[in-house]
Amino acid sequence: MRHASAFVAECQQQIAAGRTREQIVAFLLEQGCSKLNSIAVIASAFEIGLAEAKKLVHLSEAWSDVRERDDRFHAALESAFTMTEKKSTDSPADGN
Repeated sequence: MRHASAFVAECQQQIAAGRTREQIVAFLLEQGCSKLNSIAVIASAFEIGLAEAKKLVHLSEAWSDVRERDDRFHAALESAFTMTEKKSTDSPADGN
């Protein structure tokens, strides 16, 4: 696969040519970019933050087939973290 900088340059050319964000996200997926790589390329190409790029890619039509799976995974991680936090605050403090 091509280096991220090559994708950024190509995406910038597509932006200049009037392609939509959705079209550019779809292009990256078609080229074999992972979701994480797409987020990084989109952030650089559009000069936006990673959080905004993540939202753009995650909510895109191009990645809609994995959105539900990713949302379930994220919810499970949050739940596990919350349970771990609760256990650590429920345990008695060391010391006297």
